[in-house]
Amino acid sequence: MNPKFNILQKLFPKQTIWWVELIGSSFIFASVYLLLYITYHAATATAAAHFGLDPVLYLDKINYGNSSGWYPHAVKRVFVIGAILMGVLGVAFYILYAAVRKTFIFVRLFMLWASIISFGLLAQRLVGVLISFNFEFRKLGEIGFELAVFGAYMYYLPTTFSMMAFTGLLLMIAVGFFVGKPFLQSAWSSLQIGDEKSRFNYLKYQVILPYFFGMILVTLIMFPYNMISNVMAFACIGLCLVFAIVRAMLLGPVVVPRQKTGNVGRLYLPQCLLQAFCS
Repeated sequence: MNPKFNILQKLFPKQTIWWVELIGSSFIFASVYLLLYITYHAATATAAAHFGLDPVLYLDKINYGNSSGWYPHAVKRVFVIGAILMGVLGVAFYILYAAVRKTFIFVRLFMLWASIISFGLLAQRLVGVLISFNFEFRKLGEIGFELAVFGAYMYYLPTTFSMMAFTGLLLMIAVGFFVGKPFLQSAWSSLQIGDEKSRFNYLKYQVILPYFFGMILVTLIMFPYNMISNVMAFACIGLCLVFAIVRAMLLGPVVVPRQKTGNVGRLYLPQCLLQAFCS
């Protein structure tokens, strides 16, 4: 057992620990989603600038000053670069998680959420092509516009669209399989995930509720822009989490990597501040 978890249990009741994890994980989800959202847009704008489309990057969209410069090759390159970047970042963050899996819990959660959200955005691009022709090009926000143009200009056969969507589904299943166990290993102690009830409570406060609260926070920040495309992305991320939770609940006993030693008081400073505020 992690000795620091013993100290944490003595300092705070179990419900306080759960709420600290819930609040921390929710803010991590929202901040990582917005960070990757901006990164996605920045990559798209950089590619558009390469083709002389004069992009202007905003938080919720990209304006293209030279809209007459679009042609099929430019559309393919500009709108595929973001999807490729999300795939690369998803792998990179998962590798970083493996490197920091014995550090502070919220560092581990940041890497896991970043990997899941990156792959979720990539899955959204793959699955979204099935309905891309139903989009009105400039009425759904920038990512909705991207999905529409991407589908319209790739000239794929219907079977190819189906294969892309199926690949997106397989990706979500694979992500769930690979992150289910790491989520459990981000617990303070094996006691948090020792039996079925404890494991589900842990996942509820660490994964399920932060997902919903994070979505609400992102929606409040972004509203009313890109609502449909964000809902699609949230749905894909949610499916990744469903598979991850099923995987986590079906696993046998899981060993929690022992956290590296350090200053206990500094480690629990956020919890101490929260306890003081609540009291």
